[in-house]
Formats: sequence, C-alpha cells, structure tokens
Amino acid sequence: MEDIEIESLEGFESLISSNGSGGVTEGSESDDSGDITEGSESDDSGGITEGSEGDDGSISDNGSISSSDEGSGPLGDVEDLEAVAAAVVLVLVLAVRERRLSRRYREPIPYARTGWCFDAVDDITAREVFRFNREEILLLTNRLEIGAISFRHRNTPQPELALCITLARLSYPKRWKDIIHHFGYSRSYCSGIFQDTVTHLMRTFSRVIEYHPMLEEYEKLRQYAEAIEANEPRTGGYIWSFIDGTFQGFCRPTEQQREYYSGHKKNHGMKFQGIATPDGLTPSLIGPWLGKENDWRIYQQSGVPERLRRATGSQRILYMYGDPAYNNAFGIMAPYHHPGGQRCLNRDEQQFNKDLSALRISVEQAFGHTQRYWRYNAFSKGLSIGNQAVAAYYSVATLFANCMTCLRGNQISSRFGIAPPTLDEYLLVADPTRRRW
Repeated sequence: MEDIEIESLEGFESLISSNGSGGVTEGSESDDSGDITEGSESDDSGGITEGSEGDDGSISDNGSISSSDEGSGPLGDVEDLEAVAAAVVLVLVLAVRERRLSRRYREPIPYARTGWCFDAVDDITAREVFRFNREEILLLTNRLEIGAISFRHRNTPQPELALCITLARLSYPKRWKDIIHHFGYSRSYCSGIFQDTVTHLMRTFSRVIEYHPMLEEYEKLRQYAEAIEANEPRTGGYIWSFIDGTFQGFCRPTEQQREYYSGHKKNHGMKFQGIATPDGLTPSLIGPWLGKENDWRIYQQSGVPERLRRATGSQRILYMYGDPAYNNAFGIMAPYHHPGGQRCLNRDEQQFNKDLSALRISVEQAFGHTQRYWRYNAFSKGLSIGNQAVAAYYSVATLFANCMTCLRGNQISSRFGIAPPTLDEYLLVADPTRRRW
C-alpha cells in the first residue's frame, strides 16, 4: 500500500470526505459503538464490508465502500485499518496544535520606527519616564557596564537605549505597547533588550545586591552604630542597622500554590530579607524564599549570622534591630516581650520598645523607596512566576534605588545625618572583582 502523506488538517479532511463516512467492518455488522465484528452483515452505518451485500466493489448510496474478494486479502485489510488509525491520530495532533497556535498568536502592534535618540530627550522627560536625569543616565550607563552586554538575537542597541528601556519598564506598570510607541521598536525587540539587561545586572552585581562587601568591615558597622546612637542615645552604640522581611506578590501560579501563598498577606508571592542602614541604603537584599516562610526562619537560613561573626571577630558585638518576629540572638536584637503582653513590661522596657520602634521604621521607608520609584514591582497582578523573572526584577529595582540614594540621598540619610557612599564606592568601580560571588 502506498504511503499516505497529510501535511495539514485540511488535507486530512479532504481524504476523509473522499472515503465516505469512515466506519470499518470486515465481513461484519457495525453496531453503534463503532466496534469491528466478524462474520455478520453490514448495516447502513457506513462501514466497509467484505463478502456482504454490495460485493461489486462500488460505493453504496449511504457513502460506504464495499470491496470484493478478488484482489484483496487479510494483509491488505490490516494495512487499510492501520492507515486510517494513523490518520485519526494525526488529525487529533494537528487540531490540538492549531488550537494552541491560535491562542498564542498575537497580532503585531503597529508602530512607527522613529529611531529613538538619547540626545533628543530632555531632563524633564528623563526624570518623569526613567527616574534619572540625562547626566545621571550617562553616568549609570558607564558604571553599570551596559556597553559590555552581549545581547541575544544579534541585537545591537546603544547602551543608553538598553538602560532607558529597563528603567522605563521598571518605573511604572506599563504595557509593552506603551513602551514601543515611545522608543519606536517592536515589542519583541524591547522585551529582549530588557531581559538581557536585567540578567547582566544580576550577574555582575550579585554580591553588591545580596550582601555588600562594606558590611564585612567592622569599622563601617561601628560608624553606623554611632550615627544611630547620636539620634537615639538609648541604643548605647550597639545597634548598627534595621532588619525586616518584605513580601513581593504576584498572580496565582499554576504550580506550588500552597508554598507561595502567604496567609498573612492573603496573596501569593515570595519573600526577601532586607537590611537598612542609616545612610539610606539597602546594602543587603537576600532571597527569594517562598511566601509562606516567616522572617525568623529566613534569618537563620540567610547566612548573615556567620558573616557578622567573621566581621566582629573578638571585638564588641554590634546588633541589628528587628520587629517582634525575630528573637534575641548573636548579631540581632528584638523588642522586649512578655507572655502576658506589653502591659506586663516595666516602664523602661516599654519606653525602649517605643523609641526603637520609631527608629525601626527606617527599614520600611527603605522598602517604600524602592516601591515608590520602581512601581512595576508593586503591581502584583501583572507579575507571573514562571513566565517572568520576578525576583530579578525586584533585586534590580533595589540596585537602582541604592544608586539613586548615592546620587541624591534620601530622608533616612537626612534623619541620621550620615551621607551615603558615592556611586563609585557603592558599585566598587575601583575593585570590580568584589562585585560578584
């Protein structure tokens, strides 16, 4: 029997239409279930019969095909059945494939290829769309080594364009069709540039984001402790930073829904551990963890206690201050608590908790600083785990927020009276080997 080649669903439909209704029986009577029985007559269900009425090999009125005994045998009938079965499987595969393609396909969005030029962008537009002015963007392009990125799909954008696309995407929950009209490039082009830039920043500045090397210097921690003591003498020069967990939400995932769901936040998401220092920076953002994890478990698994031990050595222990979710341990201090509640604490302990709570708000302000300027991460319903690098987006947004603090300062650094490091000091321009693990 000759091979049957079907290239599309339409080809199979034409094959079926030429063969009638398609029921198959061998010397049998076909019942309603479509089974093949042997040794009975064929009814009018449209089956192929052998040795029954209509043995002249003609096509009956109801569209069934009957074949005579001459020129055929059991082997040929088996091949016919196998061919039809293979064709049925093929049509099902093609139908599923065409259905999937019809759902995934998106009509291309028309846009004008204007040839975006950074020189045509004024300072007002730059700060509104990209959060940085022209001079700061040029400085960041150089310090973040955007020109060293090897983009996929043979894309070769200008470094300023790549950085501006990334800043525009993270600054506000825009859709790609809003961004392509601004830059004059296709959706796939802008998306590819954005993803490659985020990947480059995560790989190049992984250590700067997760645990900045300056936190491994005891003298730096002591300077932080003195700045906090000058603002609140009750600390006694023992507290150098504030620690807390932050929740990054996203839409409900298709897998691991229970693991990502946070009963406290009533949402699916992931958690990070952040450390805020009095100079306004978030020099440590460790994560992500599943959304159901609590802050104390994250701290124990983060590796921060071991790093603090190495930095402290035999010198006086300095502490981070956290909320009641933490316990008192090496390098971390929590508020006074009593099984009977706050009212069971003495007056000095209650006053200490009150004063330190007013200082601890600095870590919440640091998280708010990131969410305020990079609001794409605040729109949880637009983020999809598995389809987007949600954790990388938030980490890169924190990197940009710290860069902005180095260039301008913020309310935290003004409150404690300690200036943040320069951009070159924060990005370790003098020693690039310390940027990554």
